Order: sequence, then structure tokens, then C-alpha cells
Amino acid sequence: MVRALVRAVLIGVTPLFLPLLSAAADVASLQIRGKSIKVGDTADYVFSILKKDEMLKQDVGRDPKNANSLALTKYYKADGKSFSLAFARQRDPGPYVVTKIVVDQPHVSSPVRALAVRDFERSSFFQKHRLVRKDEWALKSGGKNFHYSFADPENADSGIAVELSSNPADARKIAISWHGKSTKEPARFTRPKESFLRDLLTSTISDAKADALIVYVRAQQGKRYPGGGDAIPRKAVDGMSIYSGTVGETLIVGVER
Repeated sequence: MVRALVRAVLIGVTPLFLPLLSAAADVASLQIRGKSIKVGDTADYVFSILKKDEMLKQDVGRDPKNANSLALTKYYKADGKSFSLAFARQRDPGPYVVTKIVVDQPHVSSPVRALAVRDFERSSFFQKHRLVRKDEWALKSGGKNFHYSFADPENADSGIAVELSSNPADARKIAISWHGKSTKEPARFTRPKESFLRDLLTSTISDAKADALIVYVRAQQGKRYPGGGDAIPRKAVDGMSIYSGTVGETLIVGVER
């Protein structure tokens, strides 16, 4: 039995790697083609169920708990399941047995949370940042645009504009505008602006990757688009469309779901 297991370790296998999945769970047993594999089962029993070509890769090392044992982890894809089996000796002399079973859980995308205007107006963002003015108007394309002006700690002469559109029950577009002093001194993406953007994303599109968006805004802030916000090219990120650039004196950042 031990010779067979060691021989299986030495046999070359195609170096495939198990795909990275969103989660993995330790289980006491699993079913493969109607047969159960459990923690404590011998390696001989497991190999009678699983096929050689179902093993994707294996890790081999010394067992830190037993100097006379190897510690093996074999990765499989069988019967529609992806999982790994850890083997070790629990006593000497004795067979190698399954000590751990880890089953990969398939990734399930969580539904995008609806962004209602009234929820935004009750959010922690509204409590933290001082609202100066609020307005709304109908759009020719349908729906409404909700415009908010918040106090800008870096520019006493102008507020920070935040716009949500177009469905009040589920706004799909968010835009932020910071105004500079002039076209020669446009707004720059400073630390306070970064903090403002992070706060806004947390209260609106929490599944957006803030770090990636901030890196993108930093790279875009020096690029000018005389044609306005609609002229700024969109970039697809995680199922969303983001854009950023400078129009006149104004730095614009937008997220469209």
C-alpha cells in the first residue's frame, strides 16, 4: 500500500493548476459517482473510486507530525466537482488515509444592489459631507437627473457636484465634478478628493473596486476633453463603465452600471 502511494507520487503528471474559485469549504465527505469518500478512508479505497486522469496536480512534502510519513495533497476534478484530498499516515505502521477534504464552491455573482435616490439621501455619506444645494430635473431621454452640491474643503468658491440618474428607484449613473480655479489651474485629484470618492462609492456602489478606480483617475486627471463629459472614453471594469478626465477647469469622474 505504502509503495503504491509513493509510486503514485513519483509518476509524472501534467502540471495543470486548479482554477482559482471564489470559496472553498472543508467537508467530512463527498459523493463521487454515487460512492462516498470520507475523512479516514484509506488511499487504496479512494484510488478505487477516482481515475488517474481526474487528478490535476499534487503537492508532496514531509509530514511535520510524523517523520515516517509523507504529507500529500491531491487535486481532482471528477463527477462535476473540484476538490482536494490530503493524505497522511496516522500511525506506524499503517495505511495512508484521507485527513482533509476541501471542496471548491463555484462562484455565484451576487446581484447588483439597487441604488435608490432616497437611500442615498439617508446614507452615511450624507451625514458626513455637508450638502449645500439640491436640485432635480427631467431628462429628454426619460427619467430624472438628481444634482447635489457638497461643500468643497479645497475650494470655498465652488461646491463638489454629485449627480445620480436616471431612475430614482435604481440610479445607474453617478458623476462627480470638482472645479478648479481656472482652465490654467484645473482641479487636481488630491487626497481629500480621493477620500470623498471612497466615501461616495461606499454609500452607492459598494461592489466597485475603489482602488482600481482611483488609480485610473490619477492617470486620467491630466487628460483634457474639450468636447465635454460625453467625449471622455469609457473603460469597462468588472461589469461597469468608468470614465474620468478634465473638461475646462473641472475634473470629472463617472461610473455607469
